[in-house]
Amino acid sequence: MAYVRRVFAEEIAAHFAVEDGVLVPAVAGKDADLDRIVDEIESEHADMTALVARLSDPALDEAAIDAALDRLGHMLEGHVRREERDYYQRIQEVLDAPSLQRQLDRFDRHLVHQMYLENEVLFRRALATLVEHQTT
Repeated sequence: MAYVRRVFAEEIAAHFAVEDGVLVPAVAGKDADLDRIVDEIESEHADMTALVARLSDPALDEAAIDAALDRLGHMLEGHVRREERDYYQRIQEVLDAPSLQRQLDRFDRHLVHQMYLENEVLFRRALATLVEHQTT
């Protein structure tokens, strides 16, 4: 369990912090659909963080740990898909090219421990491609 908690803290929670500190302020209040998505994303962040914290409970038996890890895996998979299909897509629809570029620059400056989780790489590529297409 120590490994799961460490990876969650170093990689996933750090990813949540970058999103919450960079993306959320950039898009807050710009679009009702985007605000709804942000609320869902932040709720998922809280749910996953609470689930990982629960894994520290010494009273959990092996079956409960297995169930919690399975649930965490499904939550992460759904979360990444929501980000890629809904959140990042809607950001691209709402923000113009200069705003997207500013967010890409801020995002790059705020990456923690060189986090290159798949959805972040895809988001950066998508932003770069959109900026490139809008400036040509």
